[in-house]
Amino acid sequence: EKKAAKPKTKITSTTTPRARTAQSKAAKTVAPARGVAPDAPVPGGPEPQRAPGNPRTPGEAEPPQAPLSILMIASEAHPFARTSGLADLAGSLPDALTRLGHQVTLVLPRYAGVDVDGTVERMTLQLGTRSLDVTLHERQASDRLTIVFVDEPSLFAREHMYGEPGRDYDDNAWRFGVFGRAALEYARQRG
Repeated sequence: EKKAAKPKTKITSTTTPRARTAQSKAAKTVAPARGVAPDAPVPGGPEPQRAPGNPRTPGEAEPPQAPLSILMIASEAHPFARTSGLADLAGSLPDALTRLGHQVTLVLPRYAGVDVDGTVERMTLQLGTRSLDVTLHERQASDRLTIVFVDEPSLFAREHMYGEPGRDYDDNAWRFGVFGRAALEYARQRG
């Protein structure tokens, strides 16, 4: 049985020769697909360029890196203080990072009801024309995790963490400015 041939359609282009050349060049340029490493080889394309001293082949895992020393500063972290998802993240991320071999220091305010133990250090912070004495409580939670509580009762030993129900504390900018400054000074002193 013979099949009927499909009629041929003639396609004409109104594109100028210059535009056709540009389209042809663009068609030859291949952008990497999402999720594909930029140095992954393109089938039929040239071999990817590698940095000197990097003999890895595409798809090969990155070599393990040296452990990092990570400083995390958060206004809340589970199980010490919690009002939102920030506490869940700040409470779980240090554990994940230490499992990867990194050294992590988590700095938190010492709110009312947070029991502290460990090393105590006092420091005087200079903020503009004002100075303030704060106490740091350093607790070794594990061999790779240190938790530091910034203690200044007039700023953090309050019934609520951020304000009365329906209203923030008027001095929150000062409170968390002092907290941030104390955390950075702690890091500076530790090197």
